[in-house]
Amino acid sequence: MQTVSLAAHSPCISALRSGETVIIEDIETDANFAPGRAIAKAAGYRAVQSTPLTSRTGNLVGVLSTHFCEPRRFLPWEMKLLDMHARHAGDVIELFQAEKVG
Repeated sequence: MQTVSLAAHSPCISALRSGETVIIEDIETDANFAPGRAIAKAAGYRAVQSTPLTSRTGNLVGVLSTHFCEPRRFLPWEMKLLDMHARHAGDVIELFQAEKVG
């Protein structure tokens, strides 16, 4: 697991700030991703999606990012499945955090 500075420009931070899934289908053709291309190339990925993890109570508990070796376009059913899993993960994380505090 790694963390990303809030000052950094990345899909993860963009998803965190907007509360919306951010998809970069191909880092080579996305002008906004130009500053991160060298890192992506070194890590071996060409596409990325970042989805905020929000619990049912509305708490933002993290961001799920997936990296792909090849350019990638999501189909509508894949996005629905991703959203479903992200909501469930947000709930599980919030429950785990509450148990650690209690």
